[in-house]
Amino acid sequence: MTIVKNQHQAEEITQNTFYKAMTAKKAYAGKSSELTWLCSIARNLAMDECRKNTKFTELDEE
Repeated sequence: MTIVKNQHQAEEITQNTFYKAMTAKKAYAGKSSELTWLCSIARNLAMDECRKNTKFTELDEE
């Protein structure tokens, strides 16, 4: 919740992280721990969400 600052979005990102991990399990190369892999997925999804929200905010202000 540190990145998105919204509990609902954080819960959605958590669900999407585990869904993405389960569907992409074969792509896991094993070069890092599974926790590191999951955290990377979560961080990337959170950053995508922030970028998406920023674009909408910029459009609303104009």
